[in-house]
Amino acid sequence: MSTTYQPLPTFSQPVVGLGLKFMAISLDCAEKIVHFNLALGRAGMDTCALSMKELTVAASPEETMSKISKISSDASSKVMHCSSELCNDLSKSHENLCALTEHHFSALRSVLSDLPAADGSKKKTVSTVL
Repeated sequence: MSTTYQPLPTFSQPVVGLGLKFMAISLDCAEKIVHFNLALGRAGMDTCALSMKELTVAASPEETMSKISKISSDASSKVMHCSSELCNDLSKSHENLCALTEHHFSALRSVLSDLPAADGSKKKTVSTVL
């Protein structure tokens, strides 16, 4: 097996570049999802800890329940905000992936339409439907 550098054939370089862009966007999405899940777990643990703390404070049951309800409501609002941000980020990534795909198929269609027909007749057109 040779370990010397061998450049890729020119026809494969755009495909590799496209693959790297797809991979970068996908990894970014995965990272955002992992961070969201970590934040969600942390919020749940914080809510539980704060609620337990309220249970140890000498107060009336109504006051304790009110404080725990407020803690849960605040945590829920934070999680909803994070969820909304995640959805927006994933939507932008989806748009970027769609744009990359459209660009790739447009370039592919252009290259294929420039190829001479095998039987010497008119050029064949290629249509791609997503």
